[in-house]
Amino acid sequence: MKRLLTIFVILTFFGISALSQINQLWQWSHPKPQGNTLRFVKAFSPNSFVGIGYAGTFIKTTNGGANWYIRHDIAGTMTSDQIFFYNGWFFDVNTGFGCGE
Repeated sequence: MKRLLTIFVILTFFGISALSQINQLWQWSHPKPQGNTLRFVKAFSPNSFVGIGYAGTFIKTTNGGANWYIRHDIAGTMTSDQIFFYNGWFFDVNTGFGCGE
């Protein structure tokens, strides 16, 4: 019985992976809406803004900042300390490009 209990304990602790950190939705707590340096920001109207910056950051709002669409991976799979967007050009709120290194 003691051997069966030992096997059960070993399987319980080592056979089950820790699922506590899978699919977490991490959020910036301060400053809002995100904390990466933005190098290019364009306003299309009093309610529509876009911005690009360091760490592959792209932000966009169409309702004056009440809600933000934020991505930190617009440059692909490089590490965040290698992505530096310095400037950009947007034709409208949905079409544009960014440049950097």
